[in-house]
Amino acid sequence: MQRQWRGATYQITVKNPNHVQKGVVSVTLDGAVITGAVPIQPAGAHHQIEVIMG
Repeated sequence: MQRQWRGATYQITVKNPNHVQKGVVSVTLDGAVITGAVPIQPAGAHHQIEVIMG
């Protein structure tokens, strides 16, 4: 899905390889693993977020 927030655009992909109904194994922002909330990015920027459930 694509989401715009505070002027930045985020392309968000959620993967669920183990077909679970809850839990998150990892979150990456532009390929870098992050912990906690996604940090606010500059307006006009485009970013990729990937969430792996597990």
